[in-house]
Amino acid sequence: MKIDENFKQVYKKLTTEFSKDLEAENYSNITEPFLPLFGELYFDSKHKIMIIGIETKGWGNMQDFINQSKSHPEKAILRNLNSFRNLDFLKWGNNFGRSFWDFNFKFLANFYGIEEWKTVKNGQNEEVLKSFAWGNCNSLEDFHVTANKNNVRYEDWYFLKEKSRKIDKLKYPLETLKPNIILILNWKATDNWITASDEKSKKEIIDNYIHYYYLPKFKTHIIKTAHPTFLSSNKIGIDFDEINKKIAETFKEKIATVNNIS
Repeated sequence: MKIDENFKQVYKKLTTEFSKDLEAENYSNITEPFLPLFGELYFDSKHKIMIIGIETKGWGNMQDFINQSKSHPEKAILRNLNSFRNLDFLKWGNNFGRSFWDFNFKFLANFYGIEEWKTVKNGQNEEVLKSFAWGNCNSLEDFHVTANKNNVRYEDWYFLKEKSRKIDKLKYPLETLKPNIILILNWKATDNWITASDEKSKKEIIDNYIHYYYLPKFKTHIIKTAHPTFLSSNKIGIDFDEINKKIAETFKEKIATVNNIS
């Protein structure tokens, strides 16, 4: 299993700090922090694409995560990697082609010039599917998603939420995964969260719900748009497939422009 050593060291430190002084049995009904996942071909890919959502519902178990972070921290940070590398996410779309994962499949098809996006969804483009990374803006999901339903005290969830905010920082994926393309599917992601790691970052408004950022320190192109659930709602008069195509085209244009300048 090819894992970047810097990634292991950084996230082992983050998870060890997070779990320190926590009594695991007190948090059995809370989901665990979501840590970035990446395909087995990611580090060798010409285009290191990272797709970042908002949060993932029902992700793991906090008690198990804390225990493993204390006993085997390296296993803890990689505990969900095999599932991702086995392409389990291929089962997470829907029949309408308008889910979070369907948007991602369409984006990968548009970016790589694959004419029929469903071949990506059906697992026929393994090289593409194994060469991107997945993250979330919020490593720990919102209280009302799972914790509240499991009768978790708000104070207990909030305490963990505050501890998880360091893990949420974009600087860690930037420094360890070194993506040159990041697609953020969260309109509430702030400019400060996106650009905090590079004081020379540049922002450009491309269109409604397409904001582009360039971080020269990392040579990273970033586009922020709304979550696919919102984009598919037809409340904003934007075509789900057309905005996907425009995002892919914008990335390719911006990459070409920077390459020509350099």
